[in-house]
Amino acid sequence: MNRKEALKHFDDEYALPYYIQMGKDIDKYVDEHRSELTEAFVENFRELCIKIKTMQDEGRKGKIGYIAYFFDIHNLQKESRDYTVKAYGEEWFLEDEEECKIKYNAGWLFDFLDSTYKELVEISKKYMGKINGSDLDKVWKDGIVFCTDNLLKFAKKAIKEAVKIDEFKAIEKEEVLEIRLGREKGYNEVIHKIDTSVKDSKKVKEWLESGEDNYLYSILQNLDLSGGNYKGITCHSSDFSGSNLSNSNFENAKMLESIFIKSIINGVNFKKAILSEGDFSDTILENSDFQESNMNRAILNRAQFINCNLDKVKFSRTDLSNCSFKNCVLSNAKFSVSNLENADLSGNNLKNAVFIGTKLAGSVLSNADLTGAEFVGIDFTTFKFDNAIVSNNRIKGIKVYSKDIHQLNLSEEQLKEVTVVD
Repeated sequence: MNRKEALKHFDDEYALPYYIQMGKDIDKYVDEHRSELTEAFVENFRELCIKIKTMQDEGRKGKIGYIAYFFDIHNLQKESRDYTVKAYGEEWFLEDEEECKIKYNAGWLFDFLDSTYKELVEISKKYMGKINGSDLDKVWKDGIVFCTDNLLKFAKKAIKEAVKIDEFKAIEKEEVLEIRLGREKGYNEVIHKIDTSVKDSKKVKEWLESGEDNYLYSILQNLDLSGGNYKGITCHSSDFSGSNLSNSNFENAKMLESIFIKSIINGVNFKKAILSEGDFSDTILENSDFQESNMNRAILNRAQFINCNLDKVKFSRTDLSNCSFKNCVLSNAKFSVSNLENADLSGNNLKNAVFIGTKLAGSVLSNADLTGAEFVGIDFTTFKFDNAIVSNNRIKGIKVYSKDIHQLNLSEEQLKEVTVVD
């Protein structure tokens, strides 16, 4: 093969697959070490806030409008593993105030890139000189992009803890403050936004109904947005906490990572909406339609669903701990690898629902209709399901008490998939 063909083959067969796997490995590492990584992130943020406050007290820094975590791709190639964290006023790059910055060491992240890149360098040698140093330089830069994507996902959660500290509350801020992460003088993304400006509910409602393209990171807290037609809106990473959304239409809306903590949600149409990674914790959701919506990786702990239609909702990797459902339709709902610990699903319609690797310890499924439901890797000894309707189920690798085995109405073939305990 010629040089062009060799490069394509190397990228398709090795570089891209290796980096995709690296991303999965990083995500797994973050999940396993989130507590200590978040603690370190918060302490680093505290250091920045202390520096900001000191400079403000000394008259060397005004109100803060931007905080940015930036990487320099050239520095990272020279074995630096630091992001520069800078605080700016509302003018950002145009301001002439004294620079306020610290370093955030992301060595834990780039350890993955170092080892992956080393493997790719060894593999490149098989191409008999057709892949040179310049090509490998690009491979390294591609790896930095993958790492930054993983850091973004981590930082968006960690920053929520960081902004709770007293040192951050103490600094003087502009009405709108954005915290961003990415490449300096290149693409960077908002990971958190604060907007304390006073808003008029009527004007905000008209703005949302106008169908503008960009509602990203909108702060829409404690507003009356009821009765609005927001069908198909794209409103990712926005905060509706405390707002009244009753009788509104969000059908087909795209609202990834949006926040609805203690919003008033009654009679809302969320049919086919993308609500994944959203936060509905401690929220009451009544008389609303969520059919075919995507709530994967959402936070719904302590939420209460009352008279809601959740047919075909995707709840994969969702936190539904201590959640309750009353008179709800949950048929065909998918709870794969979700947390339903201490949740109350009793008496609901769960026909053809899917429970794969679901945490159900302490939950209650008593009197529920579980006809046709699928159970894979489920421990029936950890939750209540007395008087549930159980028939025509698909099961694999389940555990059940001997006193309860009769409730499952299993065939001889299905019994081979059951571990019975006394």
